[in-house]
Amino acid sequence: MKDSGHGAGPIDFAVAVDASPSVSADALQEEKEATTLLTQGEISTDSRGMVLAFGGADESGNAAVDEACPLTRLDAAGRQDMGDCVRSLNREKIGAGTDFPSVIRQTSNRLTKDSSRGTPKIMFLLTDGKLDVRDDPAYGPDPSRRQANGEKALTDALEKARSGGVQVWPLGFGKAVEKKALNAMTSGGYQHACAGLPEAAPHARTVNSSADVDTALLQTFAGARCAHLTEGTSRRPSGDLHVTLPSIATSAAIIVIKRDPTVSVNYSDPQGTNIPRNQVSGLQNTVAGLQVRQPPAPGNWTAHITAPPGHRDQTATVGAIWQGVVQSYFDVQRSAKRGERVPVHVQLQNQQGVPVTNLPQAYGGQVSVRLTGQSISPRLSHLGDTGRDPDSKSGDGQFSGYVNIPSSAKGTLNITSTVIAPGITGDSRPATIVIGLPSPLTAAGALDQQTVRPGGTVSGTVRTTNIDSKPHELRLILQDSNKAVPTQISPVTVSVPAGSSQEFHKFKISISDRAPEDQMVGGQVIVIDSTDGNKKLATVFVDTEVIGPPPPPPWALIAALCGAGILLVLFSWDRYRRWINPAGLQLALYDKDEEKVLSTSQPVQHGRKGPYFFSIIGDKIKPGRDEKESYRIHRWLPKGRLKIKNPSGENREIHEGQQYDIGSRSLIPSYWIRRDDKPGESENF
Repeated sequence: MKDSGHGAGPIDFAVAVDASPSVSADALQEEKEATTLLTQGEISTDSRGMVLAFGGADESGNAAVDEACPLTRLDAAGRQDMGDCVRSLNREKIGAGTDFPSVIRQTSNRLTKDSSRGTPKIMFLLTDGKLDVRDDPAYGPDPSRRQANGEKALTDALEKARSGGVQVWPLGFGKAVEKKALNAMTSGGYQHACAGLPEAAPHARTVNSSADVDTALLQTFAGARCAHLTEGTSRRPSGDLHVTLPSIATSAAIIVIKRDPTVSVNYSDPQGTNIPRNQVSGLQNTVAGLQVRQPPAPGNWTAHITAPPGHRDQTATVGAIWQGVVQSYFDVQRSAKRGERVPVHVQLQNQQGVPVTNLPQAYGGQVSVRLTGQSISPRLSHLGDTGRDPDSKSGDGQFSGYVNIPSSAKGTLNITSTVIAPGITGDSRPATIVIGLPSPLTAAGALDQQTVRPGGTVSGTVRTTNIDSKPHELRLILQDSNKAVPTQISPVTVSVPAGSSQEFHKFKISISDRAPEDQMVGGQVIVIDSTDGNKKLATVFVDTEVIGPPPPPPWALIAALCGAGILLVLFSWDRYRRWINPAGLQLALYDKDEEKVLSTSQPVQHGRKGPYFFSIIGDKIKPGRDEKESYRIHRWLPKGRLKIKNPSGENREIHEGQQYDIGSRSLIPSYWIRRDDKPGESENF
């Protein structure tokens, strides 16, 4: 699914609601709530949605399909209008029966009418029954033949949907649903969605109880939307609901399933800023939604819910459907011989220029490269961030592998990267490989260090070999670095003498003394040959982290503890305790069996000292120190790692995002609030 690079691309979708008389009042209400969730959960303000009620036509003049809510652009006003429309949806014009062919055919007509939009087209089909057109004279004068005619009409309608690019996603309510029939409708519609993602291929779901509806709907919508679903917390009013948006998210819809329209919702972002209520849709309906583009900060979003007396018995749930965009950068040699095995490196960064280091672990994603050219058939190679040859280091956001150049290759080959992960799209920045004689000038580069302090420098080296008869001038360009870390590279030009063997050229990247700690510098140093038409020779990935002061040397600690008369020490015990405090760290308690977050802690606030102590009581993370049951966690070297000690006294080093197993559950630490944010009061010390 194409993305603009700044947010989620739009879609056109329809929700078809089975409103036939056979549907009970409770089931119809359930379908209406599901429809409200789908219309409020859309993450692009340029998307369009519509709602159709359907049943069956009969001889009394009742219709098979009623376009209850026309195709509407789902900006804030449109989502509010759609919510109001769904709330008033009824079946006054609908006859008995279940006419799937008519509603699929009419949906396809509406969604494909404006062919110039070129957006994905999706139909959500909500039903509690199976095909039934026995009372509809449109399917023939002989009632005994109508059902067979209806089956043929359904096949034709699905073929129309397939040819028009309309996906069909059925959701069956109740035990009377035939899952086989729903699957047949799914396979009959358009199949091509998010390449390589099984959960994004259209498929049917059935739910037997109202308790299953929320999760099934959110999963269905996220899958159809090529988006990622993050489930949040649930509770009865009044209180706070929480859901987490990661730093990779660029567009999201945060949905509160209230069930009772009298429940009031107020949103606030991870920094505690209240969201104006005029940005929230569905406040008077059973589902409220907030669209977020370019979230101000990753972390815990809060939905505070309140309700008047007599309306506090329903459980409310929050969830987030989001998409993220990553940028990919190549490092690959620009010329090769036939049959050569060429190493390829791709670095992923988010929109802020920070390397994405947890794509496989957190999102089940993978990175591949595709080699194409007029002289060869396309070839796909998978890359890994495993630390195995040719990848230099595991988990650093740089994916590496080999591409085999075919013996038939000639001319210029193109190589492009592909990122496959639920809810995540990658841009495509192709590179070229010229087949034939080696380039007269080659270059490669590397950094000398992986950490730097504010105000410090990162040194690196560019190695060149020039067999040309003339000198070359190279330019060094630092691009796409982390916006939060001001940087400057020097020198910006390098001279390479003619006919020189290996030459080593030093460069340095200066880091501002205002750079925040615990941030990746990110970006790339691009080596350009100015003499040869600005030809790109090499890429050096800047996978360097800004770190804080080191812990004091042991002799200083010993001297301080012993009370010796040393007036000046390099770093005091007080400063050491401030340094190890994991300010901004947030913990999530995760159930590995049910694959969901049970609870999250409040971020460790600034201005305190020493480790963070907490206990696990049931499914909750309780801050504070308990000598027998408490855990403790604090910052540790190298490169901003963490050290955690359990109640049994066992110590273990982990990094941000890594799971710390506790039986069938695990703790996942994440820095949502960085150490340079505004200090606050901690509840823990």
